[in-house]
Amino acid sequence: GRVLFYDKNLSKNNSIACASCHKQEFAFADNVAFSKGFEHLETKRNSIAIQNIGNNGIIMPPIKGGSLFWDGRESSLESLISKPIANHIEMGMEDTNILLSKLNNLPYYKNLLQTAHGTSTLTMEIIAQDMSLFLSGINSSRSRFDRQFMNSFPNGFTFDPLEEKGKILFNTTYQCSNCHHPSTGMYVNNNFFNIGLDADAEDKGRMNITGDAQMEGAFIVPDLHNVAVTAPYMHDGRFKT
Repeated sequence: GRVLFYDKNLSKNNSIACASCHKQEFAFADNVAFSKGFEHLETKRNSIAIQNIGNNGIIMPPIKGGSLFWDGRESSLESLISKPIANHIEMGMEDTNILLSKLNNLPYYKNLLQTAHGTSTLTMEIIAQDMSLFLSGINSSRSRFDRQFMNSFPNGFTFDPLEEKGKILFNTTYQCSNCHHPSTGMYVNNNFFNIGLDADAEDKGRMNITGDAQMEGAFIVPDLHNVAVTAPYMHDGRFKT
């Protein structure tokens, strides 16, 4: 799964891997508002961080419909895997038979497949399964917040005064925690909200999936782990800091 994630051969012209837009050094997000695909066309939304994805109602049934992508159009991580690969902007590999033929001719998959599956032939099912398992292992749950929340700081160490003030602002003054539920391993829930970025949302978000006008401009609540390195922010990357 790790090898597949970093392999540019999954794209039509061998130029884009999953890791091209989900960069490890940025918590598996992208450091630009819109990522560039295999023909240098830009995606329509910011590449969301994929840390803790196995905790977000994906391995178990999600709380409220889909919980993958900004608009929640997928609820199965294994089903999600093929979407960027086939997307005409992102990786452009629409014919799975061509993709499998290309990958099965690469020598380094033979030993990996034999060791993991007892076969030498890569299938879409294997690609989906192995990449899902790899992505589910990308976890962040030992931040200062996590350790303070679990009372695991050594010698009773707690937040400094500025951090404590930030905690009050987050939880009480601005009530960020109403959506970003503070809990160890995640700062997120499976709901979708329009937080008032636009009076008339050009990107209809969740409404495009459900047809519910009340979901116009609503998007999934993102995980805030490693938020300092996941700029730019929001579904369209409009905020640089």
